[in-house]
Amino acid sequence: MKKFLLSTLMLLAATAGWADALSDYGVITEQPAGELKTYDRSGYAYYVVNDYVRRGAQTGTMDVVFAEGNEVYIKDPLSKLIVNTWVKGTLSDDGTTITLPLGQNIQYDTEAQQPIAIKMVENSCGSVFGFHK
Repeated sequence: MKKFLLSTLMLLAATAGWADALSDYGVITEQPAGELKTYDRSGYAYYVVNDYVRRGAQTGTMDVVFAEGNEVYIKDPLSKLIVNTWVKGTLSDDGTTITLPLGQNIQYDTEAQQPIAIKMVENSCGSVFGFHK
């Protein structure tokens, strides 16, 4: 019982630190107000892991909130990094294109003590969209 309680307290302390770090870096953790729609994912995304670019299929579903003033929020834009956070974008006037500004933090890596953001990275094959520390 003591081990379980200690483990639970350690987990709660780690989670509290993670939550503080998220708000410090502008990570959106609460679902924004607006009309929620769910879409099937398809296509591919690229990820930088240990300084190597990896390609992965986008799978599952993705929640999108359409808010006032052409604001759009996407939950977990990359299916390989499900962290229950949102990124903010803009819907075009004709309603056909969502633009996401790069550099938005989507998570905080407590081990590396730095935020994880959606960015454009460049490798020998050219530029790709994904996430990077």
